[in-house]
Amino acid sequence: MFPHTYVNYLYIDLRDVVEFRRSDYVKNLMKKPAFLRKLDRLHNAETIDYSAVFEVKLSILRLMYRDFCNVEVAKNTVRSREFYKFKESEGDSLFNLCVYEALLEDREPNPKMWGDGLANIESRDLAKWIVKHRAKIDFYAYAHWIASVQLANVQDKARKYGLGVGLYLDIPVGAASDGAEVWQNREIFADSVDIGTPPDTIRPKGQTWGLCPP
Repeated sequence: MFPHTYVNYLYIDLRDVVEFRRSDYVKNLMKKPAFLRKLDRLHNAETIDYSAVFEVKLSILRLMYRDFCNVEVAKNTVRSREFYKFKESEGDSLFNLCVYEALLEDREPNPKMWGDGLANIESRDLAKWIVKHRAKIDFYAYAHWIASVQLANVQDKARKYGLGVGLYLDIPVGAASDGAEVWQNREIFADSVDIGTPPDTIRPKGQTWGLCPP
């Protein structure tokens, strides 16, 4: 089970990250006409295209991570040590989540479709896959670190302005049956059962939420 709540890195303010401002990779991307046209379409759309926004932000985050490795990690800076401290403090919860996210890059979104070799978190096949894809896994850890730092900064600012509680996070009522939490703890979840609501006047057939109970 996850001891911490991880923030969706879709919500990262990229402009507030040093790698975004410094990276030549990012600067070159931001000069490309096709990329600028895509940004313009997204900015001027009547509704938010979350999938397209996520794709753009993820592509920029990858360039930022390359800069982070070339500058911070290569020189063993204070910033790089803070990143590794974050990874160590989060332990298996973060690592397993990042493995899951890396696997999703080229696989079905449901771990049950991966076969026992990768669906089983303790399998030898998965251990071999992890060795080959450590850089990909570390990228997701970087994204979660940035999101965590920005969330903490918002909390500090909330307290600074006199909000006694500061932020509180919305915790779901269960775990997604095809999510990382169930994937790494399948033995403690009833993944053939959906949490939902019984029939009512608005939805005569009831609701299923795609969440499975422990």
